Amino acid sequence: MNDMERFDNILSQAVSGYINNWLSGDEFREDEFKTTKSFEKKMSKMIKSQHNVYHKLTLTRARKALCAAAIIIALLLSSLSVGAVRDFVANFFVEHFNTHDSISANTEEGTYPTKLEKIYELGYIPEGYKLADKSVIDTSSTYMYINKDKYIVFEQSVKSHFNSNVDNEFSTQTTEVYKGKEYYVSDHNDGSYTLIWDGGEYIFDITAYLPKETLFDLCSSLKVKEK
Repeated sequence: MNDMERFDNILSQAVSGYINNWLSGDEFREDEFKTTKSFEKKMSKMIKSQHNVYHKLTLTRARKALCAAAIIIALLLSSLSVGAVRDFVANFFVEHFNTHDSISANTEEGTYPTKLEKIYELGYIPEGYKLADKSVIDTSSTYMYINKDKYIVFEQSVKSHFNSNVDNEFSTQTTEVYKGKEYYVSDHNDGSYTLIWDGGEYIFDITAYLPKETLFDLCSSLKVKEK
């Protein structure tokens, strides 16, 4: 096997492996992937050129592998050019997309529970709200309280399983500090708020049709649920 054949073999394996890993990864999300006009023109020209006799005669296996690698790199670069912007906000990693923010916990420093060793609850419930539903599993808990057409949803999650998508088309995102704790705040156009915060061991979030000040008081009222 000569040097070119070795190079051809190595590159082909690398490209094949990359494609397999890419296809077996997370589900493809069309709204997060768009190509630039410049890239589309180049791809169209490449496709048309394949009908050219000279192109067919000169496109060796090594060049085919190089073309495949070039296409993959071009796709990645073009997607990155319009992809999500990642920020570090209120101790969260936040990726900004066209329609939503994707929020994940910061687990880079320290070790954290992988299941709910303590379950927290709100210290008090505003007048008129009654528990309508609850769900408690190893990695999260959710409590929903309803007052006619209004609701309060309180959630607790272990950091390794926390991921939240918050609408950013019909809401405004900010960060606020209340009693020494920093919150990711989403002010929705329908009059509700979402507050998300890192409580140390766990991540908490609450969504409700209540004044923001009342929500901050609710967040500060957390207590460990008695068994």
